[in-house]
Amino acid sequence: MNRLMEFAVALAPVFAAWAVAASIASIRTARADLAQSAVRGLVAATACAVIAAAGLTRALIEGDLAVHYVAQASSVLMPVRYVPAALLSAPGGALLMLAALSGIVGLLVVRNASGPARRWATTVVAAAMLVSLLIVAAAATPFALRVARADGAGLSSDLQRGGAVLHGIALLLATVFATASFADTLSALATGGIDDSWSRRTRRWNALAWTSLLIGVVAGARWYAMNPVRGAWLESPVTALWLLPCFAGAWLIHLDAGVQDAKRVVTRLLLGAGAFIALMIAVAFTDGAFLRGVNQGEADVAGALIGIVPVIAIAGLIARLRRGAGVLRAIAGVRAQPKSRLGGWIAHAGFILLVCAAAGSRMSREHTVALRDAEIFRASDPFGHRWQFSSQGMSTLQRENYASLTVSLLARRDDVSMPMLSAEARSYGLASGKESGLPAFITGTLSSLFMETRLTITQPDGKRPTVRIAFVPLAPWVMVGAWLIVIGTLLPLAPARTETPA
Repeated sequence: MNRLMEFAVALAPVFAAWAVAASIASIRTARADLAQSAVRGLVAATACAVIAAAGLTRALIEGDLAVHYVAQASSVLMPVRYVPAALLSAPGGALLMLAALSGIVGLLVVRNASGPARRWATTVVAAAMLVSLLIVAAAATPFALRVARADGAGLSSDLQRGGAVLHGIALLLATVFATASFADTLSALATGGIDDSWSRRTRRWNALAWTSLLIGVVAGARWYAMNPVRGAWLESPVTALWLLPCFAGAWLIHLDAGVQDAKRVVTRLLLGAGAFIALMIAVAFTDGAFLRGVNQGEADVAGALIGIVPVIAIAGLIARLRRGAGVLRAIAGVRAQPKSRLGGWIAHAGFILLVCAAAGSRMSREHTVALRDAEIFRASDPFGHRWQFSSQGMSTLQRENYASLTVSLLARRDDVSMPMLSAEARSYGLASGKESGLPAFITGTLSSLFMETRLTITQPDGKRPTVRIAFVPLAPWVMVGAWLIVIGTLLPLAPARTETPA
């Protein structure tokens, strides 16, 4: 089976390279047979990438430690629910999945295009796949065989979080949808096909990409907030990079809601390309992976190669726009998009909630204390409520692939009993009995309408552990606001209801 997967990884970039070469040749010579051959090459490259990605996923699920990637990113004790995190934690798996999904979605773009536009779309999609596949085949092949041991190195404890899994999957989908939007846009621009049909298609791709990106950014922010090992959100430039396409996507949504005059369409073209570049550069800075552990390095040569492709593509797009006359004439065929007042109200309400939550987080109060059994700590939250926390001591528990040490506090607010507040320090283990990486600190939360109370263990030291108690005003509004924005963005894309005559 591993030999078959290695063969698929080796063949995929060959087929992708042929698709690029044949499609470019068909553009220059207008030969239909070369165009058909290029599409077949794209189908073959996609099939090879899908087969390899499916094989790697199966190896992770089954815990096949003879596969190098499984041995370095997983262990026999790792729960199946963290397989997506393991798959996206290193370039070998992340770029393979990116190429496979980009090929599947790209084929939809190619199918909806016709004539010369199909040749341009094939070129862009195949080129985007080629870079990822070359890096996987030449420098990050996940199927290298190794001597099987009793267990693998294990997944970083930092990544064994629900927020980390959602963060990685959402960013992967956002990059794939942005690639589709860019391929559709560049092919329409190169062939003078900026019309109403292109506007409807790219509007959907942009909305899907921006929605996925927003979910990924919010999940990442939550991941950081609940994970003291990660530090402050936006502290790392890599994290901040994901906000650039998010802001561009937000502006795209507002552009799509207005009258499609020449200025708006050209601006949308540039913003769409800019969002694609920002996503690809963000992937490049994370060394070709959508998830990285706390002890991983920054970008290297492989990451830099990923960023070169969109830079070259955007240069060609701008050069095409500067010729401009045909593009501006075609814009006359783009009709105004249907507006959804309800969608607009919902999206703006979500945005207001996010702004309020960001402002509320500036009013947070934190207290770091060491508590013995039955010791009491008193504090006031930003709203003036009086809190009393009574330590219930420490307890240990063995589960799945980790052992947890739990600190529980009995909380009272204004002399009213509240639910128990508990935090954990988890030590992830391997089958050999050794620990896998650093311990993970799981934050306990107690949420109300206007505030979230958080408890985190900072030092699990003997009979007097040190904990951090934080009062974060309006924190629950973040998730509510994000989902309102998503709903408001996607609502206008729902099929319009047509009335049938009586």
